[in-house]
Formats: sequence, C-alpha cells, structure tokens
Amino acid sequence: MIDKATIDELVTLRADARLSAENFSEAIKAQAEKHEITKGALRRYICALEKDAIESLSSEQSDLESLLEKAA
Repeated sequence: MIDKATIDELVTLRADARLSAENFSEAIKAQAEKHEITKGALRRYICALEKDAIESLSSEQSDLESLLEKAA
C-alpha cells in the first residue's frame, strides 16, 4: 500500500502542476493580448519551442497554408 507521505507528496505535486498550468495560461493570454496575436498560436509556438519541435510546427504551417488555399 502507498504510504500517506507519498500520497501527500503526489497531491502537492498535482496542485503545483495545476497552479503552474493556470499561471501559464494567464501569461499566454496577457502576452497574446499585448502583442495582438491569438492565444492558440502563441501557446503552440511556446510549446513547440519548449519541446524543441519547431520543425513539426513549421511542417504543420505548410499543411495549413495548403488547406486554406484550397478552401478559398
């Protein structure tokens, strides 16, 4: 059985993660408004940078541009 100290630690880590996610969301919202860009675009860009996945984001951009051209 998992001891109480381990459970307490996991609860604390979960609370910290939730608060960090809320703070990140608020920061994204504020900066997106300040720089007049969409929250989603800024979030995706920051997440791609953090995961060192800019190439995949760039590839997705090309795909989206192609789809938008077909839709027009």
